[in-house]
Amino acid sequence: MGNALTLVELLAMSLWLGGLVHGLFTRTPGGRWQWACVGCSLALAAVQTARGLLWTWDGMTRPALILFSTLAVVCALSRRAAASAVILLPLAGYLYWVSMRGF
Repeated sequence: MGNALTLVELLAMSLWLGGLVHGLFTRTPGGRWQWACVGCSLALAAVQTARGLLWTWDGMTRPALILFSTLAVVCALSRRAAASAVILLPLAGYLYWVSMRGF
């Protein structure tokens, strides 16, 4: 189960970051990208919830759940915020945490 959660986490994170970087360089954020952003953030929030239910709520689970839920709301409400570099910073911080946690 842990490997499946990690797979979903990495796929959602790579889709989200790939689309964000593409949108930053091409300056063409679209409606489809906005809903992909919401879907990826909800998938990551679901992964964190499953980890909390299966193992423990200690460590990064609660802050990550709050982060991804907040980013889902921000992406759903604002097309401009969904394609901005502001969202890149918390995602980069989370990726740093994931790399330090190890797989």
